[in-house]
Amino acid sequence: MDRFGGTAARPAGDAPVIGAVGRFTSEKGHVHLVEAFARVRGSLPGARLVLVGFGELEKDLRGRVRGLGLEDAVTFTGERDSAEVLHGIDLFVQPSLYESQGLAILEAMAAGRPVIAADVGGVRDVVRDGETGLLVRAADPGALAEAILRLARDPSAAASMAARARERVRGLFSVERMVAEYARLYKELLGRYNPARCTTT
Repeated sequence: MDRFGGTAARPAGDAPVIGAVGRFTSEKGHVHLVEAFARVRGSLPGARLVLVGFGELEKDLRGRVRGLGLEDAVTFTGERDSAEVLHGIDLFVQPSLYESQGLAILEAMAAGRPVIAADVGGVRDVVRDGETGLLVRAADPGALAEAILRLARDPSAAASMAARARERVRGLFSVERMVAEYARLYKELLGRYNPARCTTT
């Protein structure tokens, strides 16, 4: 996670850059984010949306963006390394309908970005609602838009959540933590190792 740096979140204000990273497939829920973004633009006309990824639904997503009149406000970057794009966004959104945990969420937290995510799968194990980010109902553009506006309008709260999130992810998922856990496991297994005494006849 060290390559994600961990710079402080920028105040989002009236023109937040909202970003999402993931394959363009139905379970990732991008269509709900696009719908939510249309509502956000109604309150924050300067807001922008950056969609990082590729997939079978890209054409459909682009069509929905055109249909909502958002072409000038939404950027499709294609496949990119998350570390290259996370520092250019103000709010990270994960609208998935299913996630076992969400590597992209961990990367955003490590980069010090405020996180808004759908409350599905193992996401709650990573994002603590109101403490290290915001959790919303899945497939609910209204709830997603409300959460985005909440953090965009309260930069101080967003920055505090991002700082706590960065501390949490670096404490639980750092290389040092991983090495320490492996060492503990090896010691435990060695302690249990009791080969049967070899005998010859």
